[in-house]
Amino acid sequence: MRCGGDEEAINRCIASISKQRLPHCEILVCGNRCSDDRCKSFENGEWVKSGELNRMRNLLCSNATTDFIVLMAENIELSDGWYEAVKDADCLDIVGSRIVTDDGTRAVDWAYQVKLGSMSFPYPLAYDEWTTKAYVSGNFMLLRKRVWERIKFDETLLRGDCDDVDFCLRATSTGFRIGVFPQAEAKYIGGICEPKTDVTFERSRNTVLAFKKAFTTGKEAFQSGDYGHVLAHLTKAAEVVPDDAETLSLIGWTYYFTGRYDQALIVLDEAVALDPASHYAFRGRGWAFLQSRAYEKAVNDLTRALDLVNPHHRDDWLETVRGLSWSNYHVGRFDEAIKYFEALLEKSHSNEAGLLQDIYRGLGWCCYRKEMFSEAAAHFDKAISNIDPRNHELIQDAKRGLELVTLGASRQPPVRDGDVHPIIDLSVTRQQDPPFSSAITSRRSYASVLKGAVRKMLKMVTAKGL
Repeated sequence: MRCGGDEEAINRCIASISKQRLPHCEILVCGNRCSDDRCKSFENGEWVKSGELNRMRNLLCSNATTDFIVLMAENIELSDGWYEAVKDADCLDIVGSRIVTDDGTRAVDWAYQVKLGSMSFPYPLAYDEWTTKAYVSGNFMLLRKRVWERIKFDETLLRGDCDDVDFCLRATSTGFRIGVFPQAEAKYIGGICEPKTDVTFERSRNTVLAFKKAFTTGKEAFQSGDYGHVLAHLTKAAEVVPDDAETLSLIGWTYYFTGRYDQALIVLDEAVALDPASHYAFRGRGWAFLQSRAYEKAVNDLTRALDLVNPHHRDDWLETVRGLSWSNYHVGRFDEAIKYFEALLEKSHSNEAGLLQDIYRGLGWCCYRKEMFSEAAAHFDKAISNIDPRNHELIQDAKRGLELVTLGASRQPPVRDGDVHPIIDLSVTRQQDPPFSSAITSRRSYASVLKGAVRKMLKMVTAKGL
């Protein structure tokens, strides 16, 4: 594949082929003009200008008359013993070689792609490693013609579109065998056929390592609740890869846990847009809406998260359903809320007092709002039995429910919308990997609710002339 105009490079390339003592070979050149009479030339400068390497590869393969084809860029020079080292490679269908630069630095030869956000980076594999994601450089690969006849190169992919990766992965998925013979060595000379792609692993490896270090450190800080350091490290990760949905989700959750709900929503909006299949991002945004009292939006996002979450990932599922339970309570869909609280109860364990008290309080408040006072009282009693006695706030919340149930059962006017804001316990939430859970804290004080109830009782007494 001739994409440049360096006569010395193309001459060295062809000379290195001639030295291999091959029993038979033909040399085909596609792209810019090649005047060497040892080659059959297919000139097409337009393909060079538009970066259509795969059209060049397909044309070369279609004109090849042998069982094995070596596709190489014009600036590849074979070592003198290349053929001797690779001639027994017919155990494979696609074969890579060791490629080095003039100074001996390893070039991209046997690798896999690391995807970070919308970008992919070639990362080196050891020559004795293998993975279904492995590929060999499209600048220099040996393949059986029948592989090409079966899958061909995708001509919609242009130079720099990971076209060699695509070809190798499709070949592997079809059942062809791919590997590398590091004893067979080649060298890059002069410029490169693919100017948009780095020749060596240096830039891509540094980028991947910098991102992973910042992200991993930030995630560890998140798990320990050190949110200041979370933002410091994840901001660095986002500078390296600005559109990684998982990084943005963690940043959004960090803003959430530090009470910056508006900022959490902004970042989680980006995460959802980048990865519409991320239950982490949807759950995070749903809880942020819940905290911001945008209850309908919370229901929508948490419903979407429930569709996406794996039900076998228990903690993720629990936090999604718990959010849906309280969100539906706050929009007045008490039957729907009860359905989700009961689903949580079925999945709970007897030793999970924190979860159980949250469920029973939720059921208690839902039944109270439906004026099912005896059921509500039973749920509040169970909640109290599961609350840590040292948690005075939750004890007070459950006792407040019992007080209001008593008022309702005695035919006093029940407290209506806007007067009941039960606590959603922050300590119940689980910080998973990534730890996407939360709790809402908006409520009115116990005293203010009781005062409202007393005022209503006094009005009734006055109206009856007692």
